[in-house]
Amino acid sequence: MSLAMVVGPFVGLTIIQHSPFRSLFLLCIACSILGLFTAVAVKHAHTTNIKDENARFAWNKLIEPRAIPIFITGFTLALAYSGISAFASVYGQNLGLFHITNYFFAVFALLVVMPRPILGHLFDSRGENTVMYPAIGFFLVGISLLSQVRGGFGFLASAALIGLGYGVLFPGLQALSVASIAGHRRGFAMSTFLLFFDAGTGFGSIILGLIAGQSGFQTMYIVCAVIVVAMAALYYLLHHRSKISYSNGVQV
Repeated sequence: MSLAMVVGPFVGLTIIQHSPFRSLFLLCIACSILGLFTAVAVKHAHTTNIKDENARFAWNKLIEPRAIPIFITGFTLALAYSGISAFASVYGQNLGLFHITNYFFAVFALLVVMPRPILGHLFDSRGENTVMYPAIGFFLVGISLLSQVRGGFGFLASAALIGLGYGVLFPGLQALSVASIAGHRRGFAMSTFLLFFDAGTGFGSIILGLIAGQSGFQTMYIVCAVIVVAMAALYYLLHHRSKISYSNGVQV
């Protein structure tokens, strides 16, 4: 999912540089149809012997409240990330970097994917904090660099740092959202995490867009950096300090 979110902008920007928007929309339609067919092909186990009371509506049938701290942290990550996904290409063009704007997301995607096997192993073997805090640092430095960039090298270097951080933070928070949840509730936890993340992306695009319109993109990315600092504080207060271990999913 995270790879698709960064490959999509690269492909879209490349298409609109060489073809009319109609080609982009046709590709989107084709991807949607492909997604429909692959979704139909997914097989899942059917639950049997459901008790009558489980059929009654309740909010905890839609969300998993026990992982709210991680959901809030994910929401904050999405607020900051929305400044990248929605405005990085426009910012690059505003800087006059028309020829490399689409490569921002190519570099981003590369750094999301390449380190993940190694960092995933460290996440499991050394604990989540071993990789989450450095990832927050990379994400913060990348956005801070982006706010001050003037040339193409700095623009792409910021993409690499942001991708390295985001490539750990998004799947890491996903894993933590289900770590302390019983098996039959993990689907609810995952859907709630994605609900909060999507909400953060939507609200962030609106709020940051207003900031960019009033004060410029550089100010907007400084605000994004402040949001990342807030996310680090939330992660420490709501997860790290609560001593919830990813390795066993038990609060101690």
